[in-house]
Amino acid sequence: MKKPLFIFPFAGSGLEALDCVDEAIFDWLGFIDDDPTKQGTTPEGWRVFGREVLAQHPVALLLAVQGSPDNYLHRASVIDSFGLPPERFATVIHPSAQVSRYAQLGYNCLLMAGVVITPKAVVGNHVVIMPQTVIHHESTLGDYTCLGAGVVIAGGCRISPHCWIGSGTTVKQQIEIGTGALIGIGSTVIRSVAAKTVVAGNPAKEVRK
Repeated sequence: MKKPLFIFPFAGSGLEALDCVDEAIFDWLGFIDDDPTKQGTTPEGWRVFGREVLAQHPVALLLAVQGSPDNYLHRASVIDSFGLPPERFATVIHPSAQVSRYAQLGYNCLLMAGVVITPKAVVGNHVVIMPQTVIHHESTLGDYTCLGAGVVIAGGCRISPHCWIGSGTTVKQQIEIGTGALIGIGSTVIRSVAAKTVVAGNPAKEVRK
């Protein structure tokens, strides 16, 4: 039986998530958004609901993919405000993504097209990984972290919770990125990054804390 699914929010990240849904696994019911002006039926025929729809569909799953470089530190509070247990969240993997049978994935994760997760990598809960990103062996992605498109995380890295890794970033092996850090687009990270720090460049240097 297909699993009923809602996607939050009705915005760019949600639209990209919809394109990853495997129709053989999920029965997509519509979007959820907190903005009443977005709720209703779109010109494409998509339905957009308020949060109350989750109570009306008690077995439906939620994929919550809210977040951007401007508000990534608020992802946890927004997602947690749904008050759902882990089993009510979905993990959606694009059919073209490759996940090692020896890797671990949490709940409420989105893996977009062309993502590769190699052996003994660990992906936490509420993680978004955008297209063509590669997570190499024994690296860990903390909860609520987002990785842009075309990111390469070499082996043995530890990406702490609540991080944002900009598109096109490369992270050298055995690097640790602290909680809440932001890595700018196209950076090359060759040294560990402190918590709550913004770095960018090649090689990546601190921009601000």
